[in-house]
Amino acid sequence: MTQATVEFQPEIQARTISELQEQARQQMLTYGFYFDGLFDTSGKRIDFCGRQGDRRKTEWYIASLDTDSKGRQWLRVTYNSHHDTLKSDKNYTFNSTTGASLNDHELNEQKARVAAMQQKRQQEQGVEERKQQEKAKTDRDRFNKASDEGQSTYLSRKQVGAHGIRFEKTGNEAVILVPMRDENGEIQALQEIYETKRTFWNETKPRDKNFTNAVKGLFHVIGNIVDGQLIRVSEGYSTSVSCYESTECTAPHVVAFSAGAYKTIIPILRKQYPNSFISICADNNVRDNPEEENTGVREAERAAKETDRCFVVYPIFPEGKERDEEGNRYADFNDLMIAEGKEEVRMQIENTTYSNDTEEAESLIDGQSENEYDSTDISKATANARRRAITNQVTLDDIIRDIRKQHPTLKDQAKDIATKALSWAKNFQTGFEIIVNGIPKTITDMKSLDSRLAQLEAPGQPCVIVNRKDALPITNADYNKRLSGEVVVVGVNEKGQPKYVAANKFWEGNTHKHIYRNIVFTNKQTNKNDYNLFTGFGVEPKQGNCEKILNHIKDVVCSGNKTNNTALLKLLAWQMQNIGRPSRIITGLQSIEQQVGKGCLLGDVLAPIYGNAGFTTSDIGQIIGRFNDTIRGKAFIFLDECLFAGDRKAADAIKSLATATRIGVESKGVPTVQFPCAANIFLSTNHPDAAHIEEADARYWILEVKPHRKGDTNYFEKLYAEINGGGLSAFMHYLLNLDVREFVPQRDVPIDNEAKNTMIRNSINPYDARKWLEDCCHTHMILGCTPREEYKQAGYRWEFWKKGEEYENGVFFTAYAEWLKNVKSPVAPKPTAANNFGALLNTAGFESRRDAQRRRTLPDPSECLKKVTEMLESKGKK
Repeated sequence: MTQATVEFQPEIQARTISELQEQARQQMLTYGFYFDGLFDTSGKRIDFCGRQGDRRKTEWYIASLDTDSKGRQWLRVTYNSHHDTLKSDKNYTFNSTTGASLNDHELNEQKARVAAMQQKRQQEQGVEERKQQEKAKTDRDRFNKASDEGQSTYLSRKQVGAHGIRFEKTGNEAVILVPMRDENGEIQALQEIYETKRTFWNETKPRDKNFTNAVKGLFHVIGNIVDGQLIRVSEGYSTSVSCYESTECTAPHVVAFSAGAYKTIIPILRKQYPNSFISICADNNVRDNPEEENTGVREAERAAKETDRCFVVYPIFPEGKERDEEGNRYADFNDLMIAEGKEEVRMQIENTTYSNDTEEAESLIDGQSENEYDSTDISKATANARRRAITNQVTLDDIIRDIRKQHPTLKDQAKDIATKALSWAKNFQTGFEIIVNGIPKTITDMKSLDSRLAQLEAPGQPCVIVNRKDALPITNADYNKRLSGEVVVVGVNEKGQPKYVAANKFWEGNTHKHIYRNIVFTNKQTNKNDYNLFTGFGVEPKQGNCEKILNHIKDVVCSGNKTNNTALLKLLAWQMQNIGRPSRIITGLQSIEQQVGKGCLLGDVLAPIYGNAGFTTSDIGQIIGRFNDTIRGKAFIFLDECLFAGDRKAADAIKSLATATRIGVESKGVPTVQFPCAANIFLSTNHPDAAHIEEADARYWILEVKPHRKGDTNYFEKLYAEINGGGLSAFMHYLLNLDVREFVPQRDVPIDNEAKNTMIRNSINPYDARKWLEDCCHTHMILGCTPREEYKQAGYRWEFWKKGEEYENGVFFTAYAEWLKNVKSPVAPKPTAANNFGALLNTAGFESRRDAQRRRTLPDPSECLKKVTEMLESKGKK
């Protein structure tokens, strides 16, 4: 503004540049041209969208700003249209200098022309409105006829789902129809989204989206809006769905179809839902030319500034990842979702670093307004006092001294400022709930976070976050979700208002967070850098009475066998006293009958004592499956009817686990980590073939549980009364104080007994030739051998076994091979090899005659059965 202009202050106040621009816009409006921006007065021709509801730039203007000799500025605007609706043979002109020079006759003529144009425009507008109404009805019918099921490569490309949209088939292409509704919920237009880009009428740049009608004030809602609950708004369908799905559909999302639409849609939402917070998830249109405006953020912030309880979030892309493969800049939350995943979108929307941009009233809890602190010294003193009160453990006198030292002029007000600061800070302590950008959050601090979390950085292992309370590694997604409702107060801003940081960002980036350097599994003393998988027993040991538990073990579990009773008690004591060392013994409690008391010891006594260090399951997959994190930190594993003799794979895995000292543990979403392992395994079964046990197996100890207490209600009521009345603590105390210094589990446990031998025998593969011979002896038939004619006519399927008859050597192996075809078993076939078959027949008493025919003689079936039985039993006794 020049000095000459300033001399004309009265006239300038009446005719400012902004007023001149508004006058020009009003004149244009009378002729039907809609323009709500600022004129570019450089004299260049500017194209713009001047017809309401039309996005095409078919109108133009040329504007210039002149200054007269007295320093007064005058605006001239020439404008017209290429479209028949507004086009004039003579250009329209606004000239602010003519306003003062028109005589009465000229003014009346101008008013008449303006009135005529207004009337014409109203008529045209009425015609246009009727056309829009008719088109809206057509769009509603079209939408209702379209299918609510379909697929589109657009959705696949954007990695989003269908929410309230419909599909229409056009040739080989699916067209998405997005309903555009007014504030009454009525469809007034459709957005068409095509799978491929095409050029529309009077345009040169291809695009894949099109609007069927005027769009002002129209939007699409994803989810259900409830007054008082958070509403999110975004620009575009795919961006809105990306935000909606990434935040697990926790808040409804409104689709605004352009950034400029915020200024009309946000006021509509505020009017309809006066008690809801509104979050605008804006596009971040960063430009390569820093002088160009960020349209998405600019329009969103303008709308938020004019609306109470409305705030803006926008995507931040990691350094070096701001562009796609073609070099185009990423801009919206859909770009962020595709590039970084849904969890990153959720985290940025819900867990952004907060600084109270909206300056909400709760930060001034004493009811004072900011005007009380208009004085610069008082404002600074108040902010500093609050900073000390909220971040440090200080007394009232400490803050008073600081104020008087830094602000000597406030000596008399120091106590009042300090008192109010301490009172204010009480509302921002750990555990308090506050509202941050419209979302309830709980205040936490580093001490609380560090008591729950730690970072594991063991040598040779991937870095993971672990939960300190249960020694459980957690995924990054789980970590973010756990802390999504918490913030840390990190100070105050220059106005004395609190500044917050999302808890996950605060702890993750803090150099003082707890870090584990080593992984151990022990009940012995460890140092603070050791990540101990053992988090403690589930029961506190106390001296007391546990006679009924001890008697149950001796009389029922060990069937009165003193040797087994002593060994079992010492084994249990050794295992409990040596967490982190495997006993290498798999203890099985077996009984033919149910409800005899096996589960009492394993499930009701030992499992509660071990607590988090114990694990009970009837699904073997939880132990030997790919995701085996259930065995992490487990010293006691109770398998309840998990195995059967034919499951060799499970048997091998269990035996390996029983002797392992280290094992790779994998959780979903967490890298595989090698952990110390010391699992003492117990199994309970009602079957004699509960596990596959091989010959000479030194790991299994099978105890045959005595069933004489089955149905004895009085006995079990007294037993459980002791268990629930302090017996667990007493039994634990007994085991922890039992002397096992000289006890060696693999040496001192009497693993060989009849119950184990029976299980070994039942573990023999059902396809074994010894099983074939056993069946032949029982039936007195050569099973699998085609009968001679007289037996066949009599209806027999196989050849009779007659002592002393001779057969060619190959007959028996052929018969055995035929018998194998009839074996039905879930166990994988493992037949006896041909080179071992002859030795088996020799042992079973099949005498051979070595002549040209190589024949064998059938022994007495009863004698043969005895020898086969001896072979099977000897297998179990090895």
